[in-house]
Amino acid sequence: MNTEDGDPVEYDPASGVYRTNYNWSSPGSLSTAVHDAVCEAADCDGLDLPPLYERIDPDGLEKLFAPIPGSERCRGSVTFPLGEYHITIAADGEIVIYPPSED
Repeated sequence: MNTEDGDPVEYDPASGVYRTNYNWSSPGSLSTAVHDAVCEAADCDGLDLPPLYERIDPDGLEKLFAPIPGSERCRGSVTFPLGEYHITIAADGEIVIYPPSED
């Protein structure tokens, strides 16, 4: 299934993570794309996850990676927990979702 503002959320069995890419030219926000991707990976309703703003400032996340006119952001990433998942967002729009460990 596609996130509203990016590529499909796909499971990578080799690394045990879910991956998708955010489209910076989409009308939707990065924070919404992250929330939707985690819901897809977790196969849950959005209400089953804690609000994103409890873990990271959504506006700050947008500003951190928003394209700069005349330039591209090609480096950097941020990782934070959301529920039992850990999320890494890279400057190129890649979203990696680490599921809970099965210890």
